[in-house]
Amino acid sequence: ETDVVEYIPRGGKTYRNTTSSHDLNIFYTQLWKGELPGSKKMRELLGLKKKDWVTDKTCLPGNVLAYSKSVTVYGQVSDSGMLIVTGPRGEKINYGITVIIEDPSKTNGGRRESFRRWARKRAEVIRDISEGAYDHIYKKHTGKEYRCKQHKGRHLGGRQ
Repeated sequence: ETDVVEYIPRGGKTYRNTTSSHDLNIFYTQLWKGELPGSKKMRELLGLKKKDWVTDKTCLPGNVLAYSKSVTVYGQVSDSGMLIVTGPRGEKINYGITVIIEDPSKTNGGRRESFRRWARKRAEVIRDISEGAYDHIYKKHTGKEYRCKQHKGRHLGGRQ
């Protein structure tokens, strides 16, 4: 479902290129396996310390590595990437996560405060989904539920 209809111009602003969460997960899987040209360099760039919505301000442990890209543009807030978790026996467990939240009525958000509030609330939803995904992975590999200390022990993914 990926459709590249225009080159990304200087400054990076492009709005007609599209992709799907499915295709992004395939991309990150191929990237992680080294199946793409320049995979090593792309992983290096995506792994740089930065703000993201799948790990920042969440209760995920500090040793979770994120190779991700977050985007907020014209009615869309999204984060996509590969997370690397250290399992109970020291093994590396990797999983892809892509969350795209779109509202076509939020066009031309610019600097309006209402758009910023809208985007912040969607980033919180992405964090909740990420915490829920981590909880699922943790439980699958340890048989135990992960309790989020940052959120006073609430069950991960518990907010609607």
